[in-house]
Amino acid sequence: MKNYIILLSFIMLLSCKNDTQIEAVPIPHGLKIPPRGIDITLVQRHSIDIVGYGSNLHVKIDEITAKQTIITLQDSQIILQQSIHEGDTFAFEFGGVGYIIECKKLINHLLDEDNGIFTITRDSLNKKVAVLSEKEKIEKLLYTIAHSNFIFIRNGDEHKSADAASHLRSKWDYAKNDIHTVNDFIEKIGSKSSSSGKSYQIKLPNGSIVGAEKWMRELVEGMK
Repeated sequence: MKNYIILLSFIMLLSCKNDTQIEAVPIPHGLKIPPRGIDITLVQRHSIDIVGYGSNLHVKIDEITAKQTIITLQDSQIILQQSIHEGDTFAFEFGGVGYIIECKKLINHLLDEDNGIFTITRDSLNKKVAVLSEKEKIEKLLYTIAHSNFIFIRNGDEHKSADAASHLRSKWDYAKNDIHTVNDFIEKIGSKSSSSGKSYQIKLPNGSIVGAEKWMRELVEGMK
C-alpha cells in the first residue's frame, strides 16, 4: 500500500511538471507572404486574391488613365479604396498586421490589357498614413467618384460618374458654409436629391444597384 501511494504521488508530480512545460502556440495572423514581401501584377478591371490566415485579401485596380488608377483592398469589407499613382505608398492593416502597398509602375499597352506592378511588404517601421483634413477627404471622395466609371442614378435618371462628381461639387460649392466634415458632405450633399428628396443610387459594373450613401461611407472608411 505504501509503495502504491509513493508511485501515485510520483505520477501526479510528473503530470504537474509536464503541464507547466506546455506553452501556448502563437496563432499566425495577416497574410501568408515572405518576410521580404511580394510583387504582384494587376490587370486593370481585374483582381487577384492574396492568401491570408483565416481569410484572403482581395486586390483590384480599375482602369489606368494618365498613370493613375483606383486600387481596392478588401476581405469581407473594404479595407482601402484609394486613387494611386506611380510611386505612391499606402499603409493598411489586415488581420491585425500592418502592411505597406507601393505602386511601382502603371503600364499602358497598345494591344494588351493595361496593368500595374505593386509590392506589398510588412510595415516594420510602423508607418502611418498622413491624416487627411475634412476638406481633403471630400476632395478625394469626389476624385474617386469621378474616376469610378460607375453609373449614378439621380431622380431615376442615369449619369456618368464624371457628371455625377461635377454635380456634387456644384452642390458643395453652393452649401460650403454648412459642410464642415466629410460626413456632412455625404449626408447633406451626396446621399439624396435636394429637390425631390429621393436617395441617390449607384449601378455597379455587374448591374447591381447600391445606395450612394452606403457606398460613399465605405470609401471614406478606406481613407482612414
